[in-house]
Amino acid sequence: MSDMPGLLRAFLALDKRRKEAGLSPADMSRWSDLKSALNRHFEPGVKEKHAKNRETVRVPLDLNVNFESRGEVRKCLMKNLSAGGIFVATESPLPIGTPFNVRIRIERTGEEIELPGEVVTVGVSANLSEEQHGMGIRFAHLTEAQAQRVTEFSEEAMKKAIEPSSKES
Repeated sequence: MSDMPGLLRAFLALDKRRKEAGLSPADMSRWSDLKSALNRHFEPGVKEKHAKNRETVRVPLDLNVNFESRGEVRKCLMKNLSAGGIFVATESPLPIGTPFNVRIRIERTGEEIELPGEVVTVGVSANLSEEQHGMGIRFAHLTEAQAQRVTEFSEEAMKKAIEPSSKES
């Protein structure tokens, strides 16, 4: 699995076809294998059963995010991103099921994306190299434009995370 850029390109092409028209059983199997390989690359310590159950690939990404809770704006650090959600490092997570909007500022462009989300997990992330307290947030009720932007942002993050590996080869 040394050609991570090639694997990512193949995965993204299949993922696009999967979303638009569906895949044959053979292509679906290939998509699943590529998704697992990418998850292992981005999160080497993650258990295979967790990676297989995920609909999307998670990529490590340290980025400041804000959200409002009880009238107060809270700032946290996003530790990973997928097209389906994020993990936010915080010592005071919101309760599971709490709906709220999270604002992600993309420092490279200055763009700020506001996305509706819901807390789905609370506790220590076992998927990170260091132990982090926080909450898993699933994006919920995204508009088509929001879903497209999250997908683009996630794909950009994956490509950027793989670039250093491609330079080492």
